[in-house]
Amino acid sequence: EKFEKHFNNNLYGILISDENHVVIDANNVACDIIGLSRKEIMYSDIRQFLAPDIELDVSKIQKTINQNGSHLGETQIKTSSLTDLPVELNVSLLRNTGGKHITSWAFKDISVQKEAEKALKFSEQQYKLQFNNTLVGTIIGKPSGEILAVNPAACKMLGYAQEELIGKHRDIIFDSQNPDNAKALQARVQNGLFSGELEFIHKNGQPIAVELSSVIYDGENGEKRTIVSI
Repeated sequence: EKFEKHFNNNLYGILISDENHVVIDANNVACDIIGLSRKEIMYSDIRQFLAPDIELDVSKIQKTINQNGSHLGETQIKTSSLTDLPVELNVSLLRNTGGKHITSWAFKDISVQKEAEKALKFSEQQYKLQFNNTLVGTIIGKPSGEILAVNPAACKMLGYAQEELIGKHRDIIFDSQNPDNAKALQARVQNGLFSGELEFIHKNGQPIAVELSSVIYDGENGEKRTIVSI
């Protein structure tokens, strides 16, 4: 009774198949994911639900488990509507009371996660497109002054190629000793942002008057980053 409760309330869908690849049990989550009742799933061929590249030979499954563990990674489960649903798949080998192998296939629906990843990738592509094509010069860096990224518009304004600026210190294009610039840096430290008119330095050494806005924000792993728009 305890096993049955755990089996049916597991967060993963579970299909159990015998050595002939026949489904001999299915939990509630598996039925919900696949879109069929337990009665409809029972005694069907496990291959109609698993992706074609999933190994079913018991000896090869055991070898995989010995080498890499039970987690098989991302794959697809075929649903009743014949759609391929993205899942994380785990496999375990057991023996029944007769000593014969049975295989437990446990899978988790990750379709929401995959859609989120797809949306994030699209958002990143859109940002990259905007970053590279906007007329506003944009410089991303660290509060300490290291330049991490610079767009074509900023390069054109300042007379540099991207590779000449990335990894360099901002002093190559921004005189921190200039009183107005020094005040702007201090104001950004205190308030997290600054907006106003300042001077940058062109590659030829000439000063360039710019209208600038700059903010400090939390980047990856909580590290502080700066974004400067000129």
